[in-house]
Amino acid sequence: MSIPATDFYAPPVTRWRRTAGLVAGVLALLALAGTVLGAWNPTSLVLVHQYLGDPVRDLFFAMLLALIAYWVGVPVTSEAAQHGRVVARAWLVVLTALVGVAALTTWGLAVFRYQPQVIARSADGQRAVALVTVLRGRQLHAFAGSGVGARDQGNLGRPCGPSVVAEFTGDDEVRVTTNYGTFDLRLDPATGRPVRGLGPTCSG
Repeated sequence: MSIPATDFYAPPVTRWRRTAGLVAGVLALLALAGTVLGAWNPTSLVLVHQYLGDPVRDLFFAMLLALIAYWVGVPVTSEAAQHGRVVARAWLVVLTALVGVAALTTWGLAVFRYQPQVIARSADGQRAVALVTVLRGRQLHAFAGSGVGARDQGNLGRPCGPSVVAEFTGDDEVRVTTNYGTFDLRLDPATGRPVRGLGPTCSG
């Protein structure tokens, strides 16, 4: 004889399920915070751009952890009596799968690619020029600060040719040599933002 849904009492959640669900839930919140930080990044931190710069991928990880937390921490012992939990699970699975497909797509197309390589640094160590690989090729970017506090201050232009060499001729002056010539660039003394970058053509 089946037990009426109104008379159903869910057994208590076991300790391991409660612990695992709590851990996954905390990790999901941290992943969501990382997603927001990566998308917002108000100070343009280089490390945030580099490691948290793909909001679709990061959202997928956050949703996957949330799904694990709900699945483990809120078990279903009776589909009839706990229909709401079943529906919530199904929606979480569907949404996580959709975001996962989107994440694979953006990753495969390298939509949010950001791979910096510092090629020159000022004498005081507070200015740098980096060759950054992005979706549409390579760009020269101006960095300010050092270490975990390094900030991307802007795009200096797209260098042409495989050879790109840069050197600081002053605290805020950069000389860039490519296969197409030598170019003198300038940064703002106060902020390190680009003042004069590469021209629109390979020859300047």
